[in-house]
Amino acid sequence: MQIIAFIPARSGSKRIKNKNIFKINRKPLLVHVIEMLKKTNIFKSIIVSTDSSKIKKIALKSGASVPSLRKKSLSDDNATIMDVVKDYCLSIKSPKKKVIIFCIFPTSILINKTLVKRAINKYLEKKYNFLICVRKFNHPIERSFTINKNRIIEKKTLKNLSKNTQSFEKRYFDLGQFYIGSKENWIKNKQIFTNNTYCFDLSAHSIFDIDEPNDLNVVKAIFLKNFKSAEKK
Repeated sequence: MQIIAFIPARSGSKRIKNKNIFKINRKPLLVHVIEMLKKTNIFKSIIVSTDSSKIKKIALKSGASVPSLRKKSLSDDNATIMDVVKDYCLSIKSPKKKVIIFCIFPTSILINKTLVKRAINKYLEKKYNFLICVRKFNHPIERSFTINKNRIIEKKTLKNLSKNTQSFEKRYFDLGQFYIGSKENWIKNKQIFTNNTYCFDLSAHSIFDIDEPNDLNVVKAIFLKNFKSAEKK
């Protein structure tokens, strides 16, 4: 069996320019992730998928592999992560060995090697299609409501507001930090969310997704706090 780390790192980002190579502690986000993956000592190779020559250079210098620059059709906003990973899986020529793809994003710098190992071990325990990392909603989403232009609660959303929070089931959301699946499952499935997708709960961990510019400051603060704590140990 081979376990391959796969990092999708395209250049285009409308909300945060050059997000994947934004520097924290004098290193691009992508480099932090590559270095963490190398420390696990479980990956046959670390692949970076990018459409950028600049990102390719950074990845190669950090010890990752970049087989080729990504196609334009897989680099726009319409391309899904399934499309990108499937395209890579179709290029793998190793029919005699089972191949597991651990897909992690270059912005996932708060994921550490311990979490990576735990997640992979959990995936390998049973024949799951995929493993995703999730977090529990702190408050029942059923008690959410909408408001109109006058800042008044809209009547159609009042239904559940009088119910106790204990009345609702726990709900989770995809943290978008990493996904695990076999080469075969990446190829044959249309999406990661199946009735045999294991949810790896990260509710107890300080994991934060980077979607808006200010999110970088939050992640930077958490990362530097963790970095200083690790230095003291």
